[in-house]
Amino acid sequence: MAKRRAFLLVSILTAFFVVSTSSYSLTSTDRENLNEQITMENQASLFYQAYGHFFESSKIALRGFGKFFMEMSLEEKEHADKLMTYMNKRLTTPEVRNIQVDAICKHLSYKCLCAIVMPATISGCSGVKIHAEDVSLLAMEDAVGLEKAVYNSLRNIVDISMDPQLQHFLEHEYLDEQVESIKQLSDYVTQLSRFNQSYVGQYMMDNRFLSGSNSNMQDKH
Repeated sequence: MAKRRAFLLVSILTAFFVVSTSSYSLTSTDRENLNEQITMENQASLFYQAYGHFFESSKIALRGFGKFFMEMSLEEKEHADKLMTYMNKRLTTPEVRNIQVDAICKHLSYKCLCAIVMPATISGCSGVKIHAEDVSLLAMEDAVGLEKAVYNSLRNIVDISMDPQLQHFLEHEYLDEQVESIKQLSDYVTQLSRFNQSYVGQYMMDNRFLSGSNSNMQDKH
């Protein structure tokens, strides 16, 4: 009799643990969406890393922009790491999937610049010449496009998910930051556009990035 009671108690506790764990873990849909988001964040990180080294090369020699994009790369990697840490906290194993660098180019306006930087084989980009005075502006416009794509992907996860805690996490840890990032990058695009066909604007911004200031160029006007 005592053994039977002990068995029943163990069975009840086991069932309770299974139910508690399953209700705490992420759903299969949320798990898949977060794994895809991790891949996208890693793609963005690698893309910005490629841009960083592109600007640091002797043929471009804009080390400030190189530094800026390398910092962006590190930030995107940290975003991916934070998502994986969160999934582990929710008793859900994250996946590290293959990174297709050129896949990120579909989110960009200037795929030819993407082809030059990666380099990747992009249809219709053969023989296209990018002018030196345009490269920083085009890169910033691409960065805006990429950050908007990341934002839309995160919004999609929040909209689909039925998990209030996951929604709260993404809204406060990611979406708020994405909004600020898009605003900052859009400001840089506007500022660089005002110096169209001139090296002055990009060298001013390059020096500011190199000195460690990412604030708007207008701050000193």
